[in-house]
Amino acid sequence: MAVIRLDEFHEETIVLHFGGPEGTIDAYTLANALIGFADTAYAVNATIDPGQE
Repeated sequence: MAVIRLDEFHEETIVLHFGGPEGTIDAYTLANALIGFADTAYAVNATIDPGQE
């Protein structure tokens, strides 16, 4: 399971590391990660600014 560490963000840059050979990623892994990240962003936004998408 992926771990999102909010304390490791630097300015406005987000870097996701997936492991495996450099320069490759499984499409399903990427898709699931993006969905999970979007869900996290929506949950944080709902807490910080309810009613705003």
